[in-house]
Amino acid sequence: MTYPAAAARFRRSSKTRRPEGPRKVIVGTTIFSLFDEAHPWRGLDYRLNEIAGRVDAIAADARRRYGRGPDLAVFPENSLNPRGAGALIERAVPLEGRVADTLGAKAREQGTWLVVCFNRLEKEKGRRPYVTNSAVLFDRKGRVAGV
Repeated sequence: MTYPAAAARFRRSSKTRRPEGPRKVIVGTTIFSLFDEAHPWRGLDYRLNEIAGRVDAIAADARRRYGRGPDLAVFPENSLNPRGAGALIERAVPLEGRVADTLGAKAREQGTWLVVCFNRLEKEKGRRPYVTNSAVLFDRKGRVAGV
């Protein structure tokens, strides 16, 4: 089924159409083991460094294959959280501080949008701490663009 009226709204004008066609978007992702007996939890700094290293690897691969870095690097759910026993609130991590600083710096360094999904510990004045399953989007300048 086609929707000609909707399609017409999204057509490029002759002023914006490029002879080589639309710009291709480079998306990189990776998977890795959640922490279990074979891959024990080594701490938040270890995991942040692992993610930063994988962003570097995604960027290097994109440059080798396509001549430029990735537009978007995406990491799976629970990228920063240890798996296993204990309450979820004990395994959640706050966005503020090390997480935002490290991942924002990596997005800025590689000039990519970065999505990292994790159980985020939130603390608001006057409320008990709570956990949200969050996907955090960092822009190319390393700022949090959305949660």
